[in-house]
Amino acid sequence: WTAARYLVGNSLNSMEADLQLYTHQMKNLKQDHALHLCKCFQQVFLNLMGYNNEDSPTLMEGEALNEQEYKHAFEHPSLHPGSLGFEGMLLTYFGKHVEICDLILKHGHAYWAKAHLANPNLMWEACLKGVSGYAAAHQTGRQQYKKIGKVYHHKIKSWLKQGNPNVAHYNTFLDAEKLVVEHKNAKAVKCYELAVVLSARGGYQHDAAFVNERLAEFQLNTMNDHEEAKYRLCESVKYWQGWGA
Repeated sequence: WTAARYLVGNSLNSMEADLQLYTHQMKNLKQDHALHLCKCFQQVFLNLMGYNNEDSPTLMEGEALNEQEYKHAFEHPSLHPGSLGFEGMLLTYFGKHVEICDLILKHGHAYWAKAHLANPNLMWEACLKGVSGYAAAHQTGRQQYKKIGKVYHHKIKSWLKQGNPNVAHYNTFLDAEKLVVEHKNAKAVKCYELAVVLSARGGYQHDAAFVNERLAEFQLNTMNDHEEAKYRLCESVKYWQGWGA
């Protein structure tokens, strides 16, 4: 349920409050796997809201997930893929694109999917890891990273062709990131702008925030357009704050 709410852009505050209840229920029911996923989601949200790990926002240890639980998850074969998926969310959001790509190369692009089939979390995972793949390729020039972007991009395209209504804005977002790597700058800007519109119209405020942020970075570092970069960064902040980050 939390995965669905995250996908559609529900506020961080409301989701984190509900997770406090869910973790208590899962603990009482002795549903260890569900309990761990709830704790991972909650820790990610606490980091994004600035309540935990302000100086190290990609750290998956804190109020919701303590050090012992974190280490246990990374030693447990059924918990590790999900733990890595949530850590990957933070790595992408906070710009650690090469770091998450190296983890993907180590464990494989289908690491989480093989462990948990038909998991709704796989949709956002594909988008974020696709962004990191293309971003790391643009940053370093390494083709291995570009292949990561293309693998996740292909997944999203296939879901879109099958009629999934929740991934159209993801696909356009990754179209933009791919065009950046290919140095097709004018087309990239148009795709970024369309991805913002699709995200905002769909109510995906966290995605609108992230697309604007990526576009601001592109305008500043590649197009050298400081005014447009400033505008897009302000738009990004507006959407992030609206989401509760």
